[in-house]
Amino acid sequence: MPPRAVKYLPEHLFALKPQKAQSFISDYLKESPEYAHLIDDMAYTLMVDDEVIFCGGLLHMHEGVGEVWTVIGENFKQYSLSITRHVITFLHNAEALGYRRLQTTVASGFPEAARWAGLLGFESEGLMRKYTPAGEDCFMYARIS
Repeated sequence: MPPRAVKYLPEHLFALKPQKAQSFISDYLKESPEYAHLIDDMAYTLMVDDEVIFCGGLLHMHEGVGEVWTVIGENFKQYSLSITRHVITFLHNAEALGYRRLQTTVASGFPEAARWAGLLGFESEGLMRKYTPAGEDCFMYARIS
């Protein structure tokens, strides 16, 4: 069964079993549950039956610039093509709304995510040291239209 897109709700993020490289998010949500409510502006969830497999969206930074975020389930490989198609459509829709710069961060120790960002049309802009709540380094990626 292919994933279906629904409007993001904060409880989706709590229900998602994130992939290993994003497992820190579950701990972060326990400490700061309000975070799940701050990111629902332009966001959606992908579900298979009643299982949440993906949450993602766009935070408006300022005119023409948005921060893309994704939390991907542990079964990403099973649904990678469908998820990728949904995200590409989402990015095109954001650009059609006037976003000239879409940016996202990728953990420095997560090469699979860096490859996926490239597949989605993002280019690395450099290392941001001590960026995450746990003090881990991330790369900034941008997609310019």
